Amino acid sequence: MQFPERSAIVQFIVLKREDKWVVKADGLERFFSVQREAVDAAIQLANDSGKEGNPGVVLLQKSKTDYRKIWTYGKDPYPPTKTDLPPMSGREVGG
Repeated sequence: MQFPERSAIVQFIVLKREDKWVVKADGLERFFSVQREAVDAAIQLANDSGKEGNPGVVLLQKSKTDYRKIWTYGKDPYPPTKTDLPPMSGREVGG
């Protein structure tokens, strides 16, 4: 019996590096000055990836080993409203 291929979930990680917010995924790294912009971009990228058959999930890095899932393709509304997302912790750079 052959099972249908399942695409791996693509992780879009939002993290803070020095004074910038970064969105990282397979071979991708984009920089933002404000946390909300980075999160919004990560969600858009994850949604686009899901539409192409590679479901995406957005993770917010809280520490080197601690991540919080904040959006998942097919489970959470797109586009999300601010009330759909958990509150952003910490001070936003530039905001």
